[in-house]
Amino acid sequence: MCLLSRVESRGQVRFVQVLHMSLAEKTSHAGMAMEARAAQATVDTERSGSALLVKISGSWSLLREKPEWNKLVENREVTRIKVIQENLAEWDSALLLFLLHGQSWCAKHKVDFDIDALPEGLRRLVAQVAAASVAAPQKDETPVSFLTTTGLAAKKWGAGAGQVARFVGDSTLGLWHSLRWPQCFPWKDCLRQMQLCGAMALPIVGLISFLVGAIVAFQAALQLHQFGADIFIVNVVGLSVVREMGPMMAAIVVAGRTGAAYAAQLGNMRVGEEIDALQSLGISPIDFLVIPRLLALLVMMPLLALYADFLGILGGMAVASTVLRLSACGGLKIPGERRSNR
Repeated sequence: MCLLSRVESRGQVRFVQVLHMSLAEKTSHAGMAMEARAAQATVDTERSGSALLVKISGSWSLLREKPEWNKLVENREVTRIKVIQENLAEWDSALLLFLLHGQSWCAKHKVDFDIDALPEGLRRLVAQVAAASVAAPQKDETPVSFLTTTGLAAKKWGAGAGQVARFVGDSTLGLWHSLRWPQCFPWKDCLRQMQLCGAMALPIVGLISFLVGAIVAFQAALQLHQFGADIFIVNVVGLSVVREMGPMMAAIVVAGRTGAAYAAQLGNMRVGEEIDALQSLGISPIDFLVIPRLLALLVMMPLLALYADFLGILGGMAVASTVLRLSACGGLKIPGERRSNR
């Protein structure tokens, strides 16, 4: 009998303990939910006639989900919006962006926006950001006359022509000074630029020139073969490549490759204020930066043109030997020597 009563008492105690634990868990879950509710950024609205009262509460953070202004005021015709705080916890730029969005919406729809009930620091930040925001200027839709357009274009062209003339004059004087005092010329930089604009450009110049010579020879072979004048493909390729296509292809590659590299390098130096540093040290940027590159191009450009001519003739020779079955030795013979032999 005593043992049975002890078992029943222990069972009651165990039941009471389990009930207490379940109640504690429910209380803790409810507290966590309330804390999460309090930590989350919330916005409640209340309509009062033509005015709308916006109540902000919770913790506002850019890393958390936050309300959107458009969803609060969509399909609502109001003349005044007042924003107040209610259990507002910590906040960062998320709340500031929310208020700025509301202010811009009210300005667009001509609605009074009242934030006097918010903290002073928050109101000051909103005012500073609104003052710093500069509206984009509206384009003038007034039609411009033909004379005005022509005058503006002429003025712009004149300013550009003046800059080009000034650059050419400074470069000419710098080149004259370099030739007169060669001991002051940066020869190492000039040799480096020769390597960059000359030796490093050989692959692309050779590829383009070879393909151009091959294309010219193939197009000429289709027409000359109909008249039995296959041998004259050598003259066509030689004259067209040596006189026009070879130097032009080399110039295009140099202008596109080397010119773009020079523009990017000098522009980066201008942005990094390196050119201003040279001027502050008394060093002329024309003598130090432009003349070595200009002299390198003057020396390497004829060599690249000769290289392009050789590769173009080689490409034409390859097409002639494969399509027209012409021997390379026959194509290399000079027509004047043939006439003299006859």
